[in-house]
Amino acid sequence: MKTWAILGTILCIGLILSGCTKTDEEITGPGPSYSGTKIDGEEVSGTLSAANSPYWIDHDLLVPESESLVIEAGVELRFDGLHKMVVQGRLEAIGTADANIKFTSMEGAFGNGGFSQWRSLIFDTGNNEASEMAFCLVQFGAVPDTAERYPVYPEGSAEVGRWLNGVVFIWNCSPLIRNCTILKNGYHGVWVLGENSNPYFINTNFYENDGDGIRIEPEADVQLWYNNSKENNTLQYGGDGIPDGIGESVSLNANRDSCDFQYNIRLEPYFTDFENQNYDLLSTSHLINAGKDTLGSGTNIGSIPYDLGATELRGPIGGRVLTAAMSPWYVTNNVFIEPGETLEAEPGVEVFFDGRYNMRLAGYFTLDGTTFYPPDPENEHSYWDGIYITEDADDESYITDCQFINSSTTLRTGEYGGAITVFGAAPLISGNTFINSEYAAISAQIGAEPEIVDNVIDGFGPMAILCHNNSSSHIHRNVIKNGFGYGIWCNQTSSPWIESNLIYNTPVVGIKCQSDSDPVIEYNTIVSHDYAGIEIHDQSDPLITANIIAFNGSETKVDSGSTTGAVVSPEMSSISGAMTLEFDIYRRVPATMQQISRIGIVDGANSLSDGVYLEVYDSELVSFKAQGSSTVSEPVASFDARWQHVIMERDAAGVWTITWDAGGANEMTLNGTDGFGSFTNPRVCLEGEPYSNSAHFDNIVLRSGVETLLEDDFQDENYSADPTWSFSAGLVEIAQISTTFCLHVAGDLIYGNGINVAGASTPIIAYNDVFQDELGFPYGGVSPARNNIELNPQFVDIANGDFHLQSGSPCLTAGPDGGEIGAYGRESNW
Repeated sequence: MKTWAILGTILCIGLILSGCTKTDEEITGPGPSYSGTKIDGEEVSGTLSAANSPYWIDHDLLVPESESLVIEAGVELRFDGLHKMVVQGRLEAIGTADANIKFTSMEGAFGNGGFSQWRSLIFDTGNNEASEMAFCLVQFGAVPDTAERYPVYPEGSAEVGRWLNGVVFIWNCSPLIRNCTILKNGYHGVWVLGENSNPYFINTNFYENDGDGIRIEPEADVQLWYNNSKENNTLQYGGDGIPDGIGESVSLNANRDSCDFQYNIRLEPYFTDFENQNYDLLSTSHLINAGKDTLGSGTNIGSIPYDLGATELRGPIGGRVLTAAMSPWYVTNNVFIEPGETLEAEPGVEVFFDGRYNMRLAGYFTLDGTTFYPPDPENEHSYWDGIYITEDADDESYITDCQFINSSTTLRTGEYGGAITVFGAAPLISGNTFINSEYAAISAQIGAEPEIVDNVIDGFGPMAILCHNNSSSHIHRNVIKNGFGYGIWCNQTSSPWIESNLIYNTPVVGIKCQSDSDPVIEYNTIVSHDYAGIEIHDQSDPLITANIIAFNGSETKVDSGSTTGAVVSPEMSSISGAMTLEFDIYRRVPATMQQISRIGIVDGANSLSDGVYLEVYDSELVSFKAQGSSTVSEPVASFDARWQHVIMERDAAGVWTITWDAGGANEMTLNGTDGFGSFTNPRVCLEGEPYSNSAHFDNIVLRSGVETLLEDDFQDENYSADPTWSFSAGLVEIAQISTTFCLHVAGDLIYGNGINVAGASTPIIAYNDVFQDELGFPYGGVSPARNNIELNPQFVDIANGDFHLQSGSPCLTAGPDGGEIGAYGRESNW
């Protein structure tokens, strides 16, 4: 709120009436060369033509009562000093989108604009014909002082005017102000006063004024429709005369932006270069399509145009047909269709997203053979924000044979979204290829029932397909591979039908069932996951039948990894010699976890801050620290790969060295002089917040080939499977260690690698082949029925991803009817 001392002096202005003659003048000197057509005398009427523009205003101007002034489109009025224009007659200042009328300062005209460089445009027309302003830019005026009042009463009068602190000052009259831009003024953008004031504002933008955007005193009656007020210093819509409900977000406008009941908004206009007076609108501007076409004004708010390209897509796109002939198409802002509207994309269409924008589909859509690209297709970290299918979408809609490259989502925590996120609808999603999805490829939410068939998902984040919150997708004949999380995650009472899918090569789990989810999982091939093939939690009761679940958490992989390991029994001793801690770290999901995770050696304390530890923050290797000190080795490093093999070693002299990336090319050292060269009760510990009831904490995930480390599911505070481990206040003790201790955590899941069951779940498991090599465990937390087998399925070429069965495979006759099980058991050639 701007404050000032109220001075007792009233400056009375005498208006000297004279003719309206014009002369061209120019002043040169050490500063900029001021130029323009001067207006002789204070009274002005008739026409200010574009031919004589710009106009140099070096004194106050008056449009007398019963006179009119017309200002042509494209005219620029440059106020040189704290001068004002008073309109007591009629002003018609109607510009165009391409030729605004500018009310600016002389300094602003030469690139040095700022607050309070001229005073005001005053409307005091009484009962005369209403004035009109359209497509006008008003900037750099409004002075927050007490030098002038309006109206000016005779000396000695009991009445006094109001301080003249608004750039557009409306006194007891009713001008129409439409499609104007009023910005960067030294106090209020508009100030409306007087019981006879009934002005109408529509499609006008009030921005970054140093008082209120628009201020209305209680005696005035103002109409405000389709305006924007943003970044003004005090209030966007201020004064006791603001109509009830103005500025309160209660609805959505044509852009689906929040607005009040008369479609006024409070959003960023997004100019191209505001500081340098380039007010062209960016494609992301909330002003585009946010107004109402009035007298041919178009549908933008403000005076600045935006020219939509022939192949540009932004905002509402209902009824569009994206033709291959006009391809490529460019999405320059979020796009959407409403219920009852349509969208068609012809085969061969390419759609480039110029930023992290999304497509929201609520009507009937047919997208066939379309390729969706991120802003930079060559950059694997360049993303767009996916397609959202709402509950209002027509169930006959489909997305088929499309390519989704580097797609992401705006639902990046909890209820994860995907390249395609479906809410309560049942579209067909078929034959698509998803490459490098940052989160899910397909996410079914809140009762959604999509058919997901014949898709290839290659590279994904927390999961490839999410079934969430009472959704019941039919998921069949999909290839899911090379991700960083779960292949399919069934969560929150979901019940998908998962059949005939090939799911392989992720560092976590093939299919996870959690929170009362009861999927049917049949005739799938689930191979080569670093933790487990199927994991079942929290009272989930899936039917698991006729699947091949093999080589999970073991060395037999499409991309094999280390599995050796050893653990020495706990031993209490004073240790001051050599020590080694060797482990793998997996960073779960990039840039989503903000908590700090630590792994290291603690000496009889409850926090790793009292030990030697590696600290990971937000998926990066941050530092190597010791015993509460701020000592940090250099250089601080970043994990470029998902898995990092780390070795922490201390030699006999007490010097610590850390190496990672297996080859040891990256190295950090700390010497032993800071008090962390010896331990009396050393324990290997992991510290952080547990995630999803499994053996990973924040951004650190441990994997182990040693069965004795954990024999059961690692679950919150209930863990007690092995006495060499303990859990307390977020600190997990892996083992006490001796002088020669070496813990190598790598390779396997630390519980059942084939199917793991926990949390009062009662799955039905029948006619499956659950096979692990000598380092893996077929089951955890469940005793399978006898009709399951544990034999090598004999794939044709697992190393090259061919999971068809050799002629001698036991899986060819292991099914409930004596037939083939696995992904090709029902259809051999999909």
